[in-house]
Amino acid sequence: MTNFNYKQVFVNVNIDITKEMISYKGKTIPSQDIIGIGLGFTDIAKVAVGQALGGMIGGAIAANGYNGKPILNKNLSEMPKSRFAQMMITYNKDGKQKFIRVPLTTMDETCIKMVHEAVKIYPSKFVGFGSLKTVEKELKISEFWAAIIVISIITIAAIATIVGAAPQQ
Repeated sequence: MTNFNYKQVFVNVNIDITKEMISYKGKTIPSQDIIGIGLGFTDIAKVAVGQALGGMIGGAIAANGYNGKPILNKNLSEMPKSRFAQMMITYNKDGKQKFIRVPLTTMDETCIKMVHEAVKIYPSKFVGFGSLKTVEKELKISEFWAAIIVISIITIAAIATIVGAAPQQ
């Protein structure tokens, strides 16, 4: 069993990856239940600008996220450096498709090793990486939860910025 521990902003991530299963936050997904694995990247600045502008133009800016191209890339050497990304794993449980989101920070070497290990163990399940919206569409994940996650990430980033900028006493 390979265990990976890293930190994404305020979140401590602890994930186990083996040929038999992936375990994260107390959920163990047997390998035969895994449907797909994808990496979704979001440019927080674009999302924040899109949210601030609102309407159709703001929505288009926010939706384009990381690179705006609706394509997936499988070449991990081209993976962008980002503090705010997600590894999405879809799986079959009791005949229903479910998913989990694992926070990623590709600025951390341990996180990059974890991604490479997951792709090495599950190459046929890896759909690739790209904008969060493109990966969700490929994995057939509801956009409602994506909106909740993106809003949460923006909120955490804003709090981290405020706390970091506060004068120390």
